[in-house]
Amino acid sequence: MNLREHVITFGGPGVQEIQVQGRFIRVTETPVSEVFISVEAAGEVKLGAGMQIPKPTGSHRVRVRSGVAQTVRLIVSDEKTDDDRTNAAVTVSATIAGSTAVQSPAVVSVPAGSTAQLAGANADRVELRVSLGSAQSSHVWLGPSGVGDQEGGLLEQGVVDYLATTAAVFAHNPGASAVDVSVLELESP
Repeated sequence: MNLREHVITFGGPGVQEIQVQGRFIRVTETPVSEVFISVEAAGEVKLGAGMQIPKPTGSHRVRVRSGVAQTVRLIVSDEKTDDDRTNAAVTVSATIAGSTAVQSPAVVSVPAGSTAQLAGANADRVELRVSLGSAQSSHVWLGPSGVGDQEGGLLEQGVVDYLATTAAVFAHNPGASAVDVSVLELESP
């Protein structure tokens, strides 16, 4: 079987023409979206990876159109090819339970060079929202009791983070002056 591969790269939406010889054109790779193929100015056919179309015998101009940036691979052959792809329809059902209660927000002052508790352990907590205003003088390190400089997770000025934990959370301030950390607990009782 004589297979000829054509690799076409689209930098964005566009059309490219290639000259092909063979009876069948098979799309082997379209990583982002389907492509539209027409042979000798005939109507376009929408094809995804694994799909194949016949064409008249001989050499022909093939127009390939993509609506997005991607690299497409085509195989042209004299015989039908099959790569044993199987199509399957899958139905998925999921329940996503978000928080059902929001506790009152708090502002916790973390003294210079010290560690302070931001929130105690809470078995009903879904997430803990922590934020450090952009006007604060230093970043903080988040973690368990005893967290220190260069330990745990870094929370920089102007950043909001969501921690999915039911454990107590502490902040260490390595800076030279106190900083205020805003804390909001999201719960699911």
